[in-house]
Amino acid sequence: MSKQTTGTSPVSHKLSCGFHRGVAEPAKNRRGRSLRISAYLCDLCDSALETIAVKNTVFLFGDGTSYLFILLLVFLTTAPAQGPSEGRLPKLLDSGGALIREQSAYDVLFYRLNVTIDTLTRAITGTTLTRALATDTLGTFVLDLSSNFTVSSAVWKGSTQFNTALQVNRNGGRIWISLPSVVQKSDTISVELTYSGKPKVAANPPWDDGFVWKRARTGELWVGVACEEEGGDVWWPCKDHPSDEPDSVALSFTVPSSLVCVSNGKLLGTVDNGNGTKTYQWYVGQTINNYNVTFDLGPYVGISVDYTSVTGSKIPAE
Repeated sequence: MSKQTTGTSPVSHKLSCGFHRGVAEPAKNRRGRSLRISAYLCDLCDSALETIAVKNTVFLFGDGTSYLFILLLVFLTTAPAQGPSEGRLPKLLDSGGALIREQSAYDVLFYRLNVTIDTLTRAITGTTLTRALATDTLGTFVLDLSSNFTVSSAVWKGSTQFNTALQVNRNGGRIWISLPSVVQKSDTISVELTYSGKPKVAANPPWDDGFVWKRARTGELWVGVACEEEGGDVWWPCKDHPSDEPDSVALSFTVPSSLVCVSNGKLLGTVDNGNGTKTYQWYVGQTINNYNVTFDLGPYVGISVDYTSVTGSKIPAE
């Protein structure tokens, strides 16, 4: 750990291994607010020191010559835990909280999400198949979806009564789906929803949720989504609760052929639809939280490299 410091205001702070001395130097965050950044240097140990944030004072600990705390500074001075930021949108149905009975009575196994992104109208259309295991008797299946979207149909995809149309009711950010019959504990539930609409635009991403539409300096469109606070239901129907992660997710994005869509997991393939669009197919083979299901759309260029492992063998990567 470096013992060289800069600045003028000596301070001390007691941490787990004793007193750590350092200095504080003035700085400003990205909104121009004055901050005090304290780089503490330990006289008693060489271990990495912890990070502390108190209001507008950020205590950053570590190597005085390697300022890897820049991202921490941006996060700690703008994160919701330190109070609402300017322009924050009200949250009507955040991810988490107590589960209603209809959602606590099943465990999600799998999602299949097919989305078409219209970059001209900035709207999306999609179908989502949800496969779940009933943990109790259940006659109504409830999913979450932003009220920005209209659900045009719900279809039962179970082994019996396959393709039966289901009745759908909306109540704010929730979708109430009447099942063709009451399912019993340990039964499999398979429901496919078709929906469409214009996703809300994130006012201040990533702290506010929604789609992000930007253009590169050369004019190409970049599209992404922020949904860590409000959850995946900002743009696709799901059981929006961090306690229930699917075992796997299949993702399909149909986008303009001039752009590349990157998503979670492994790229299974692409399909040229012959109409100015391409479909990118991705697959996640392990559990994943709803808010981590995401995509990035833009003028990406693929590269291929050989990664050298610790044993010296070459592993192709792209």
